[in-house]
Amino acid sequence: MKKSLLSLALIPLIYACGSDSSDDPQVTPPVTPPPTEEPLESGVLLDSAVINIGYTRTTEGGETISGVTDDDGTFEYEVGDSIVFTIGAVSFPSVTPAAILTPLEIFAAESALDPAVLNAIRLLQTLDQDGDPSNGITITDTAKESATSAIDFTQSVEDFENSAEVIALISSGGQDEATVELVSGGDALAHFNQTLQQNELSDVAFEADFINDKRFAVWGFEHPIASILLSSDGSGEAQYAPTESNNYALDQTMMVSWQVDESGRLSLDFGSDDSASNWLITPIEFSDDSDAVEIALEASGASDEDDFSEVAQLLVPAIDISGQWQVSRMLSVCPEMMVDTATVGVRYDENSGYQADVDYQDKFMLAIDDNQAISCQSVMNDMANDALMFEEPMMLSLADLNQHLGDDSSRFVQTVDADTFIIFGSGFDPLQNAYSYSEYWTRTATEAPAPEPEPIELQGTWYQKDGSDSISIITFVDDEVYLQADFDPQGHQGMEWGLFALSGANELYQTSDFYDDNDSAGLSDAGVCGEQSGGDVVVVESTANNELSLSVTAFEQCADEQAESDSVVFMKLAGSDSLVGTWVYDSGENLNSVESFVLAFTFFDDGNYVHYEVNPEGEGGAGMEFGQYSVDSETSELLVSAVNDLNGDIGLNPESDALITVQEVTATRLTLEVTEDGATEQLFFNRVN
Repeated sequence: MKKSLLSLALIPLIYACGSDSSDDPQVTPPVTPPPTEEPLESGVLLDSAVINIGYTRTTEGGETISGVTDDDGTFEYEVGDSIVFTIGAVSFPSVTPAAILTPLEIFAAESALDPAVLNAIRLLQTLDQDGDPSNGITITDTAKESATSAIDFTQSVEDFENSAEVIALISSGGQDEATVELVSGGDALAHFNQTLQQNELSDVAFEADFINDKRFAVWGFEHPIASILLSSDGSGEAQYAPTESNNYALDQTMMVSWQVDESGRLSLDFGSDDSASNWLITPIEFSDDSDAVEIALEASGASDEDDFSEVAQLLVPAIDISGQWQVSRMLSVCPEMMVDTATVGVRYDENSGYQADVDYQDKFMLAIDDNQAISCQSVMNDMANDALMFEEPMMLSLADLNQHLGDDSSRFVQTVDADTFIIFGSGFDPLQNAYSYSEYWTRTATEAPAPEPEPIELQGTWYQKDGSDSISIITFVDDEVYLQADFDPQGHQGMEWGLFALSGANELYQTSDFYDDNDSAGLSDAGVCGEQSGGDVVVVESTANNELSLSVTAFEQCADEQAESDSVVFMKLAGSDSLVGTWVYDSGENLNSVESFVLAFTFFDDGNYVHYEVNPEGEGGAGMEFGQYSVDSETSELLVSAVNDLNGDIGLNPESDALITVQEVTATRLTLEVTEDGATEQLFFNRVN
């Protein structure tokens, strides 16, 4: 008679109620209360309070009610209304009213840099009667009367500010001081963002930690960029790209002091230098990684011509420049004598690195007036070479490119985005004429790199089954131990236990054989191509999508790329919190030694199970069995049947008097209780994930 599992384990291991009354109840006629009006809600329209703007709200019943905002920018509405704000014939999109509305909600935008939002706040602030949006934005009746045409807010910022309808409206908007131009985008954004912060509608703000000890660059739409290094002590230095106004020099720096105010704006003070500007930078939107931020930049210098305000980018640039780039150059030069070519460039050479030897022509034109004065014009030309390739991964950051382009101290590098950077440079031609140049580098399309291979994740149980009659199963217990079992009535039968490894080519092979009674099945005959004299080479192709895909090639043909390979696919046994899965007896030791005691089970959700057991002391037998199991729903007794027994007197025995019950199953732990001959033992197993 087969021994029970116990003998082996002891060695190592509503309510309802009712009532009625015979009395007739007194009937009281219903009382209909008089209709009551729903109380009105109050909301405010902000870019500062927008005063005297018209609105029409539509109720849920379809009734339309019109009004104008009061001196606080307040409008009235009922819950369920929709509302449209208007300036004469100019209508804003319909929106669901709320306690606070801004152009962000009206245009369903995520950022104030959305063209529709930017266009709207520029128009509102330009129409403000007294031109000071900080005390509220008042729309005059004159503006309403003058607004006889609709305006498309969704057009580009440039098209909007040049729109005939926009110019006509702001020119006759009834402001205290007439204007024909919109408020600048920078001014509008700075004011709008300050309003959002004051009303706790935005948390976009600078913090000192973001500024400290970093190099920034301001890249504007209309002005040359500047490199600014800001130190944690509040000091800093600034450097501008070369222009005619700074004599094409990059070696001159200006000292600057900085601070972050209570509203999260960054102020830069360039001191008393008449050529400098004092800047106030308002953050509008940070990028996902906070390495870049869109800003509104207000700057005022010592003279009116230095004043400007614009939308800009404040960047902490770092991009991967590996790949292929197209380069265009704009050259500004004012020589005393005509020079019409320049030979300057860069390419990557595998042997000599980065070389300044790419020839291309920079054409420029010189205009000589009647007084023989020379003025300069710039002409942009593409390089004669179609493209330039950086073949090694390299991160480009501010002023870091010089080491790759040659020792040119008069060069200034600025990244614009991941696919664009600009090199500003200056120097002297052979005749000692000063010049400056701008190189625009743009990434060109290249073949997409080969996708990274899926990582190989072997740990777990993988199987092939043909109904309830046959099975092939391999369990990678951890990153070195595996168990394999095969039962085919017409083929291989048996168990294998050992250590495995993966070669650099993902060849799966056995490194130690502790137990093997399954003939030529399994990994015992698998090896690495070129390092054995026979057998098969088993390559793990993929473990994606819960499938273990293997290709098996005879050793003699493994080096032949044209050789045919057999494809074998195993399904992964999905983990769960139930009994389904593979469980290894917790003996307190690993299974990486031939002296280890092996006791394990794999339970499938279709009622099949596999039992593995190897006793180092050689008692009772060793090997596998494959059968069917069930768990009694009332007693939790583990029952087996139709057992294909290949392990002698050990394992589960349907005829045994032993009582085996499932005591507990968790995500990681299985507890079985075995009672036989009056003795009870608990066995603990760990799940193989």
